[in-house]
Amino acid sequence: MNEIYILIFLLGLTTFFVWLHYYKKYQLDSYRQDIFKIRDDLFVYAAEGNIPFNHDAYKMVRGYLNGSIRFAERFSLLRIVIMKIEFKEHKPHFQKEFDSKLKGLSQEQIIKINSALDKAVNRTLLYIGDKNITLICLFHISNYLRVFKSNLTKLKLKLRIEYFNTYSDAVYNEGLLNRA
Repeated sequence: MNEIYILIFLLGLTTFFVWLHYYKKYQLDSYRQDIFKIRDDLFVYAAEGNIPFNHDAYKMVRGYLNGSIRFAERFSLLRIVIMKIEFKEHKPHFQKEFDSKLKGLSQEQIIKINSALDKAVNRTLLYIGDKNITLICLFHISNYLRVFKSNLTKLKLKLRIEYFNTYSDAVYNEGLLNRA
């Protein structure tokens, strides 16, 4: 019997180290590939003559994307939280600077620049979340609880309709049940 426990422990330990080594490398490569794709799409948009390569807004977003690719392995939840706290102080200045760099661009160009930046930020947040096993577990637990709660509510309504109401109440509640 002890051999089975030892085997299960060793399999769990092996799985953990495989996850730690290979899956984290895969996550990093996948994140970088997605940021490369965003950067390349923006480059193609500029290469088609839609925005000048030397425009300040283009250079700023491209610099952000290049920095995300270069320093991706250093991203962590703690660093993001600290950066968020620091950013609160400087947000008005940053927003004013970014808005000034967008001046002189058409609405389509502004949308493309903002879209590239939004995609990169969203992908970065997903990457940070995927890196943290605790967040992954909490996310899955919350999803299961949400589904369980929804199914429990439907079951309670069905039981109430079946056992405690008159026919007219059941017809009314059946409409409520279909909306839940």
